[in-house]
Amino acid sequence: IYGAREELMASGFDDYLAKPIDVRRLEDILVKYLHVKKEDMQSSQTGSLEDEIIIPGIDSATAMNTMRFDRDMYISMLYTYADELERMLMHISSAVQEQDWQNFTIAVHGVKSSSAYAGATQLSAEAADLEAAGKKEDVKYIMAHIAGFEESGRSLIDNIRAFLRTDTTNQAVEEVQDDIQMQSTLS
Repeated sequence: IYGAREELMASGFDDYLAKPIDVRRLEDILVKYLHVKKEDMQSSQTGSLEDEIIIPGIDSATAMNTMRFDRDMYISMLYTYADELERMLMHISSAVQEQDWQNFTIAVHGVKSSSAYAGATQLSAEAADLEAAGKKEDVKYIMAHIAGFEESGRSLIDNIRAFLRTDTTNQAVEEVQDDIQMQSTLS
């Protein structure tokens, strides 16, 4: 938002980082204020064959490099992304049915951003086009493209979940799954 940095700095903030988050810039800011060495903040390197994650519709190598995630961190993020994408698609569908273009635009913006971070570049691009249409209340464009967008999103969720069901290399994810299972048992 134009002028946000200046307004926040004038209000007493020490620094400002705009979206989309540049992880390298975030590291620089954290090093500055936490007084740590940058080398101590570096994630493990990605890109080895054992780290390769193949999910149709996802560019995992680029996403892991951009976010500086190792394989385990990225897979943990995919669990959250798939769940949130499912929730956001339901919200988008409701907004279209209600012709609530303001909430529609907010929801597709969220899908655009989270998909970009997750490496779902095609879905992110589709969401960007729908966001622009929502801002203009271009109902004709929205109605012509929403079904394909929702199908792309559902297909991506299915692809991610199929991968996650077969991946057995992530200890952190297994612990989260155990916690979820225990919570549902106690409920």
